[in-house]
Amino acid sequence: MKFLKYLKVATVGLVALGISPAFSVITWEEPVNIGTGTGNSADVSTKGILVEAFNAALGSYGGGDKTVNGVNFVATSLLLDSDSSSVVDFSSATNGGDAAYDAILSTADFGGGDSTSIILGDGDGDSSVNGAGLLEAGDLYEIQVWFVDDRSGLDTRTMGYASSGADALVSLNDQYAIGTFTATGTTQVLYLDTVSPSSGFGNTHLTAYQIRSLDQGPVPTLSTSSDSVSGPFPVIVNFSEPVTGLEVSDFAIGNGSITPGSLAGGGETWSIEITPSGNGEVTVDLPAGTVVDLDGDDEVNLASNLLSVSYLAPGSDRPVAVLSTAVNPAPGPFSVELVFTEAVTGLEENDFQVSGGSVSGLTGAGTSYRVLADFTP
Repeated sequence: MKFLKYLKVATVGLVALGISPAFSVITWEEPVNIGTGTGNSADVSTKGILVEAFNAALGSYGGGDKTVNGVNFVATSLLLDSDSSSVVDFSSATNGGDAAYDAILSTADFGGGDSTSIILGDGDGDSSVNGAGLLEAGDLYEIQVWFVDDRSGLDTRTMGYASSGADALVSLNDQYAIGTFTATGTTQVLYLDTVSPSSGFGNTHLTAYQIRSLDQGPVPTLSTSSDSVSGPFPVIVNFSEPVTGLEVSDFAIGNGSITPGSLAGGGETWSIEITPSGNGEVTVDLPAGTVVDLDGDDEVNLASNLLSVSYLAPGSDRPVAVLSTAVNPAPGPFSVELVFTEAVTGLEENDFQVSGGSVSGLTGAGTSYRVLADFTP
């Protein structure tokens, strides 16, 4: 169950101007212990669209850029003053989990004394503002923060994160926390505080963080009237809001193509016709980032569902017969083997077309038959 800790995050632009910053409220979920074993990379949220993700760059246990659960964490040594790596390796050697995730958890940036602030959302991975920022005022965002320190004698350390020392802290000890906030500017400030200085905790620490936009763009849904077809078939493309810019080349088609001139529609509802290339599965999907919405904020679409349809050309499901004989040339009557690709019924001697001879003595059933052929005198 979620518990509500309302933590204020200051917008940086006003701080830089010396004006009292505006605040938005972060609603934090309960801290979660780091996952262990195979699949622990599922700790990393994939909601919405990634804005930025950074991890401490250095460390003897595998610093550098890491992709975890599809999220690319960019290595940086500038979140705080210094970098560190755990003396006890919190990696696949001891944790048995995803190697890239465990490598991230084995490094940290530290510095700033007992408390400090860093600036998030400007895409440069350091503690200062660089450029206008990546956030958009009024949009909903998710923030995920990690703190891990498994070093011997220091594993009781707890880090707190908030907007200032006057605000309630969300406290982490080998854990991560996820929160949401509505941006009031293009960048945000995060305050860090050492919660347990009695364990030799002289500087704030941060293992990694990511920010994700939860303001989704248009969501496309592909549908058709049947999942089994024998010819070209229509595909309806419904968007969650009106869009513009859809083109034939935007679609990804497997074992087929879009019938020329078939793209039609506009706004929320579009349609295309698919011509299969051959028997089997035909797939259609619309990748993310191919169209934009019409409400003025130029948000691009998310990826569609994968539409799969089974195609069987007319007549291609008929049984195929293969004739063979062990004697060629034959001095007289000879046996002919007849094998079908699937079981059949109703085969008769007069079904055969014979040139220069005749057949008799038909035997067999299902997929395998035999008939005696003889020459006409």
